[in-house]
Amino acid sequence: MSQEDIKESPLDKAKRLKAEKELKDQAKAEDETKKQAEVQARTEKLGALNNSKQDLEKQLEEINLKIDVSRNEAHETRDTMKDGGLDQDEEFKDEYNSTVSEVAGNLNELRNERNRVKAELEQINFNIENFDVNETIAEGKEITQGAVETVERENKEAIAQVENYPGAETGDIKIAEKITAETSKEVNQAVENADKEIKEVVDGDVVENISSKDEKKEFLINVEELKDRIQASREKMLATGAHTLNTEEEIKLYSSLGKPEELKKAQEQAANYYEKQLSAYGWAGDKYRDSGDIKKAEEMYRKGIVENEAKLKMDVNKVTFVTVNICARTAEMYEKLGDSEKSREMYKNLIETAEKISPRDSQGYKEVAIAYEKLGDSEKSKEMWEKDASMWGESKAHQAAASYEKAGNKEKAKEFYEKAIAYQEKREEPDSEILAEAYVGIGQKGKAIEILNNTIKKLEKRGATNGSFHLYEVMSKYL
Repeated sequence: MSQEDIKESPLDKAKRLKAEKELKDQAKAEDETKKQAEVQARTEKLGALNNSKQDLEKQLEEINLKIDVSRNEAHETRDTMKDGGLDQDEEFKDEYNSTVSEVAGNLNELRNERNRVKAELEQINFNIENFDVNETIAEGKEITQGAVETVERENKEAIAQVENYPGAETGDIKIAEKITAETSKEVNQAVENADKEIKEVVDGDVVENISSKDEKKEFLINVEELKDRIQASREKMLATGAHTLNTEEEIKLYSSLGKPEELKKAQEQAANYYEKQLSAYGWAGDKYRDSGDIKKAEEMYRKGIVENEAKLKMDVNKVTFVTVNICARTAEMYEKLGDSEKSREMYKNLIETAEKISPRDSQGYKEVAIAYEKLGDSEKSKEMWEKDASMWGESKAHQAAASYEKAGNKEKAKEFYEKAIAYQEKREEPDSEILAEAYVGIGQKGKAIEILNNTIKKLEKRGATNGSFHLYEVMSKYL
């Protein structure tokens, strides 16, 4: 009987078509389930990044407030002693100098803490901005791999069908094997080309944004070298000077080096310190939470709320921006306790309070912008960030640029980052960290790293271990 005489009966055909449809329907359902899971995973991942961003922004606001308070206390302390003539009296001169040094040290510690938070916030913003690109590349690779596996499976099935077909000869099987081998070769070449193109795109972005060198290979080696230097700086600080760091930098050091016991101890020490400070229950709660002591964290938040609400009742006839800040910190503590209703109520109170006073500084607009954001009014929030940006002078142009970014005004943000660069570069000793931040703001990451690297080398020559360590940490977020 010839191959033409072998025919599929209608019933066999019906059964085959039914089985094929069931397989396709099943594959379709599985594919849809997989897609939904992927969308959910992406949403959760991006949500986690945004939550981290909000936490860091809150920390930054808290630190800025603490710096303002600390600065005012430092000036008042100095003026009080000068009014009493302590700076001129030989008997009290040493006490005067040591007290001034102490308050200056406290202020510098807060500034270092602020720099640490800003560095983490920059990294989070970078991850959010590049989220879609990174996810698309990962998905593309997964799809390509899936396609390769499908082709390989279909090739095997094709050969099996030829082998099992009645009347198939050896020559037919060899032809089928040759065709499938050529198909696999073409697919593998396409995959190799696709991987190469992805690498060129990714490396190209890195070269364009981080280095002015044309030789990509040389640049990538330099990046690894910088990463090694950053790690060496951390290990040196751990061995010789971790105790000289401020609390936040010490915590970050232990975290980056994978030292869980030291990390937990530093977090607990920070929590104990804040618990004993005036109006610092919120910060104490955050540190207890970071160390894993949720019960103690909640206790601190509740104490902070009681203390703050008592202040609000006392100052009901004396409304200032201090009142606005108290509302903000109270709203945050309610939020951390999971009481969204009370939190929203306090944010509304904050906005109403701010409307009763004349704006005098940027801090007020920031708090109001955050409050509107928490209440879901993004347009009003952007409006407040625009007003905040208008409050900064020439020396703080980078702060104005950051506020314009939050307002979604990229053009104005770029304009003020450029103003920040112009201001810093005309100074005799530019602030390399601000300068680097501004260059990153206009898309010149390579220039930012070059500036930080040059400053680090100068500090290392002078033996300024803490200063170089701090700038290495700033640099790490740009690599």
